[in-house]
Amino acid sequence: RVVETRFFVDPTIKTKKTRVLSSGVENKRGHRYHYQIDVAGALCFPRCDYVVPPYVLGVWLGDGTSVSPRINMSPEDAEIVKREFEQLGVPISCEWTHPQTGVVTFSFAGPKHKPRNSFSREMKDLSLICNKHIPRKYLYSDQASRLELLAGLIDTDGSYDAKHGRYRFITASKRLADDVAELVRLCGVACHVNKQKMDERDRKIKATCATYTVSFFPNFEIPCRLTRKRNQG
Repeated sequence: RVVETRFFVDPTIKTKKTRVLSSGVENKRGHRYHYQIDVAGALCFPRCDYVVPPYVLGVWLGDGTSVSPRINMSPEDAEIVKREFEQLGVPISCEWTHPQTGVVTFSFAGPKHKPRNSFSREMKDLSLICNKHIPRKYLYSDQASRLELLAGLIDTDGSYDAKHGRYRFITASKRLADDVAELVRLCGVACHVNKQKMDERDRKIKATCATYTVSFFPNFEIPCRLTRKRNQG
């Protein structure tokens, strides 16, 4: 694709000179818009009542098993997140460790062969099982709840670049990437979503699929529980 240039006529100039709106290839490195407007602030909505706390939902969307309310994490991160779940009123019902990888899996769905608890019922009612996405009630809520949800997402599939002050969230789900991008924009910050294919030449990768990276520079503190992912403090 050739380099694009967009023009417009400046009405304030009598000679009707054209000025370049952008340069480079759209969605590629080096593409720049020469004119910008201020980013809108965070949208305000009434706080919703949640069965599954926003932080818990964010963790499940990032590191959860899509078919049930279970989380898969490294042992160090799992200890911190489990304590947070308990403090939020979401008890851990069972836990086990993979003998080869050491990955910890813990559940908040209740014991096996028992009726599902309120958390798993709510996730089913929100059509989250086998369908990871951010429900509208979590997007259109108060700012504090949205930041809690964002913190859960970052504590799992996110990373923080302290040098540049940038967050990245990576997922293989386009729908989830678009939802996270909408969440960030509702918080009052601009963000970008980039699609990237996995390198087919890497012999360690048995199958290829696209990944989506949501990147943004927040102007507020995100209440991540993992210290390495906090942008302040």
